[in-house]
Amino acid sequence: MRPRGERISQKYPWRRDSYGNYICALCGKCCNGRRKYCSTECQDVVYIECDPGFARMKVRQRDHGVCAICGRDYGMLKRTLRRVREIDWVAWDWIREALGLGNRTHFWEAHHKIAVANGGGGCGLNGYETICFRCHPKLTGVQRKARNQDKGE
Repeated sequence: MRPRGERISQKYPWRRDSYGNYICALCGKCCNGRRKYCSTECQDVVYIECDPGFARMKVRQRDHGVCAICGRDYGMLKRTLRRVREIDWVAWDWIREALGLGNRTHFWEAHHKIAVANGGGGCGLNGYETICFRCHPKLTGVQRKARNQDKGE
């Protein structure tokens, strides 16, 4: 397995202009000093495209854990459960069991609007949406069935 940084370096290598000055690996503007990107915006675009963990963090900042399908606020649920856990472990276990959460650490997924199998990988932030752990299997199941029917024909 390749290291994560290798893919970014292959896709967006260091660049210099004809005078030897560093230019942005994404947009080609001049960079200050020995920087690979001219701004945090360019850096974010590259990292969202190449690093799923970074993309998930940016989706969380944008959507705050609210499911795009059912509208439930799983960000608030996680914050509430964290407070309950600090106060009473028994109540925390009971609530998690009653809600069917199991041992989950994430209550939502950063879901590709266009499936990766259909060319949706390597997209920007607009290509992601927040889908909760209850809606995600239903949605991916529908997509998987449609994909399998296309293969069968």
